[in-house]
Amino acid sequence: MKIDDDIRFPYPVLGPLTGDYSVGSISFDARVEEKPDTGALSLEYTVDMLPDPMRDIIADGSAQAAVFISCLDTFYNRLHHLDGYTGKLVVPPGELRGSVQLRPVVVSVREIAGYRDASIHPEFGPGPFAFPVGALLACGEELRINVGLDKLASMDTIFELALNKSLPPGNITVDLDKAKITINAAPELYSAVNNLRPRFGRTIILNGVYLPATMQVLSVLQQDSGIGEGMRWHRIFKAKCEHLGIDISTAEPLDAAEILFRQPLGRLVSLWEELSS
Repeated sequence: MKIDDDIRFPYPVLGPLTGDYSVGSISFDARVEEKPDTGALSLEYTVDMLPDPMRDIIADGSAQAAVFISCLDTFYNRLHHLDGYTGKLVVPPGELRGSVQLRPVVVSVREIAGYRDASIHPEFGPGPFAFPVGALLACGEELRINVGLDKLASMDTIFELALNKSLPPGNITVDLDKAKITINAAPELYSAVNNLRPRFGRTIILNGVYLPATMQVLSVLQQDSGIGEGMRWHRIFKAKCEHLGIDISTAEPLDAAEILFRQPLGRLVSLWEELSS
């Protein structure tokens, strides 16, 4: 089963996506620990914000808090029942890799009759409500994480500076059809960057070349054209964005690029102050 933000049910479901309840929600916080070399994952979780009527049916064993864990890269799609409102959930090595979605839910584990909650939207009637076994009673917002080594790779490893003699002076172009993001530079710019590299190191490259190229990459990916899919740079770029909480589809390219490169302009200013002192 897959739950998305547009799914609807013929009975009230608690959560920020439905509007079926006037108050209340399900919140899910998790501290993620993983062994990147194996993909083993553990979640120290907390479930909160449930209204008292729903806590009552969890307490009497009629319902249970759970989390859907989905991973397209490994075809993993399972519902994990949670042992209480706080605890630790472990997923064995090899089950998860790349982008992973976590969605907290409450599900019925036996038939429920006579359920009442004054905050249920009037369109469902006055109640009481009955739910069959396996009914989705609450659904929270999706949490995305990235599992594996890709998010730890240096951004430098997915860029390549190349000479392009046909470009006008001072110009660069970005080629996304190769294993690395290839930044084509006009001859004098290419020479200048290589001459500055020994003195200023990575900082000048970040600000003068990588930062605008990254903004271009983000703009292209926001068009959802499929460019770069299956390539190493795309996998690493996406993993690092997810790890840093950057939503590629909505992020401002400049803001996202500064996060990815850890505010490189500030580092350039620090370098200048150091050289000037």
